[in-house]
Amino acid sequence: MISIKSKIKPLKAILNINFILTALIFIIITALIINPARYSKFTLEGIIVWGTIVLPATFPFLFFSLILIELGMAQKISKVFSPLTSKLYKTSGVSAYIFFMSLISGYPIGAKLIEDFYKKGIIDSGEGARISSFCSVASPMFVLGSVGIGLLKSYTAGLILLISQTISCILNGLIYRQYRSKDYQINSLKLEKPQTADNILSDCIYSSVISVLKVGGFVAIFYMLTELFNDLYLLYPLKFIFEKISFINTFAEGLTRGLIEVSNGCLRISAQNGSLILKTIFCGFLISWGGLSVHMQNLTFLTKAGVKTGFYFLTKTTQSIIMTITVLILCLIFLT
Repeated sequence: MISIKSKIKPLKAILNINFILTALIFIIITALIINPARYSKFTLEGIIVWGTIVLPATFPFLFFSLILIELGMAQKISKVFSPLTSKLYKTSGVSAYIFFMSLISGYPIGAKLIEDFYKKGIIDSGEGARISSFCSVASPMFVLGSVGIGLLKSYTAGLILLISQTISCILNGLIYRQYRSKDYQINSLKLEKPQTADNILSDCIYSSVISVLKVGGFVAIFYMLTELFNDLYLLYPLKFIFEKISFINTFAEGLTRGLIEVSNGCLRISAQNGSLILKTIFCGFLISWGGLSVHMQNLTFLTKAGVKTGFYFLTKTTQSIIMTITVLILCLIFLT
């Protein structure tokens, strides 16, 4: 007689995440083999989007931000604000440093720093999770320069997005301040001795180049995957839902693609006919959500710090809702 457990085991194997991912990768590889020219073209388009929109706005800012950090300014600023973060978010002093770095550098710097401090034993997984709820943002130059000025052709819209992003982070962190907050210890971030001027320039160039290349790789791959998933009708159910909502249907294509790769989504939304207010609101939602490309970057580091994937997606969902509402309010005030 076959036991119930023996019936459940095959089902667990089928639902196993590794099995699902392996099957999906085989499907992707098959599609690439069948039509390599088409998907090579879209990969190239992703690289062009990264090179013409993301790279020019992100690289200089990242480079000079790293110089500022090497000079010891970031640590000093975080030391000033650490008492405030302790009261607001029940996190130790290092959270101020991570928050500061996230604001000036964008994805996935916050997640990377959380992993670094976790491995050093300065924070535990619970504190890392709380910090992640308010330290997951896009870089200001991408928000203001690439999306606001570059795509939406509006400095005001870019500024609204940037301010809304900061507000959404601050408020989102307050929602999760009690998450595994018992018995946390307040640790201060020790100031490291600044490097000499001879080493700062080369180190900052190297670090910033590696960072923007990683971002470019994710943008290119997920830009291509968006088109591949669309060809396989995997995005159709979501797109169908968006098209049935009257004030969203014009931007259904951009929203659907933006859930996978934010640059692709914002590019398509900005190209549609529609009011600047609606374009700004939908771009704000995508920027805050980040897209699958950003999630993979962040989770690469956060899971190593003991942050649960489900908790991460929960925080990104609430942050997106808060930012969308904030962008709407500011747009009605400054863009009407």
